[in-house]
Amino acid sequence: MIKKSANLLLLIIVVLFPTFVYSGEIQQGDSIIIVTPGVRARLCPYPDCGLGAHIARIPEGTTLVVRAISIVKFKPWNVPWYQVNYDGVTGWLSIYDTNKAPNYRQPDLKPQTGYLYIDTDPENTKIRILNIRSKFYQGIFLLPGKYHIEVSAKGYITRKKWIIMPVGGSQREFFRLKKDLNTEFADSRIEGMNEDLPLLIDHIKKYGTDRMAWKIKKLFKR
Repeated sequence: MIKKSANLLLLIIVVLFPTFVYSGEIQQGDSIIIVTPGVRARLCPYPDCGLGAHIARIPEGTTLVVRAISIVKFKPWNVPWYQVNYDGVTGWLSIYDTNKAPNYRQPDLKPQTGYLYIDTDPENTKIRILNIRSKFYQGIFLLPGKYHIEVSAKGYITRKKWIIMPVGGSQREFFRLKKDLNTEFADSRIEGMNEDLPLLIDHIKKYGTDRMAWKIKKLFKR
């Protein structure tokens, strides 16, 4: 009697808390096709590598064989990454760069929700969505609406832009940052000061510290 009750309780738990099996789920040895336009699909050395950390770019239409599968958890979603070999290089691809993405469903995911990718030049940038609390990652799920995107990088002018997420599907944006000439000018001045440091030391030894300010002023007037 106790054994039957335990089995019944286990059955109830399984019904109430099912294991999600996603539509389009694939196995090792299956083929996938790159659907990201152009040559933008990133091959990462490990699942969910950051911007600029990829080891190769894969062109649209390339067919690859899945060697392994890893799940990256982004609450409340689990994002599959596929290990593949491309042109002799082994790395990881996000499901959202493949033909399996349109059939992919997350638990409790609303049909109108879409996912966002942002490409940047330069690649090593910081990306933020200013009008929501969620931290940006490639393939972030967003409801339709307007989002204020900020892209920044050291030595470049920060750029902000409002984008509109459509109903469902994917959205890919591209940000090109301009060089910050003021930063470059300041860096060059510092380099100049480093080069003239021995001359400044000799000047102090010869004339004393009372004329030190005059010499520094002269160096900065170049």
